[in-house]
Amino acid sequence: VCFVEKADGAFSDDDTAHALGIPKTQLGSVKQVHGGATMRIDAPQASVGDADGVVTDVRGITLTSRSADCQTFVAYDPTKNVVGALHVGWRGVLAGGIEEFFAVMNREWNCEAKDILIGAAPSLCKTCAEFTDPAKELPGISEGFTEGRCVDLVGIADKKLQNLGVLDANRERMTGCTKCSPEQ
Repeated sequence: VCFVEKADGAFSDDDTAHALGIPKTQLGSVKQVHGGATMRIDAPQASVGDADGVVTDVRGITLTSRSADCQTFVAYDPTKNVVGALHVGWRGVLAGGIEEFFAVMNREWNCEAKDILIGAAPSLCKTCAEFTDPAKELPGISEGFTEGRCVDLVGIADKKLQNLGVLDANRERMTGCTKCSPEQ
């Protein structure tokens, strides 16, 4: 996982390739749209389509995922040698982005959630993920994940991963919050 920060907040494939020290022609990226889609990539392609997840079993492709306060996951199934990257914010959570990511891995390569290793980058903590009216803005989210105007998006994602069958021992999450501890 590589974090590229720019003063204007805009990331491009050129910026990402430069930060990684690789040619842009090695990237496997999508145009992230804060939705629920995941795309399979079989050859290096920059901004191949509208999606927030990208998966491949082809060596030599550097998958990318860009985020600011949203959650970013890297996934690896060592039994099938499949790797993926997923950007999922609150809109992606509502759109079923996590579930679709695992569905694509299963449909394309018969990956089973119990075999997949997951790494999560920092994102907003439950204190900083504040909404005007969580009940209206995030319909269907359990009240157990809300406290006043704040929503535990990390907890929601972790619960979704658990419900899908990802083993607790196969999940690792970097600590820190992108808002209250950006220096981490």
